[in-house]
Amino acid sequence: MLKDVRFVQHKDYDKENNDESNLICLC
Repeated sequence: MLKDVRFVQHKDYDKENNDESNLICLC
């Protein structure tokens, strides 16, 4: 469940900010 949510958020973040998406991935 957590993995799924993270993946979705990561995609959304990537659209808004590439740098932020990287931070989310690390998290």
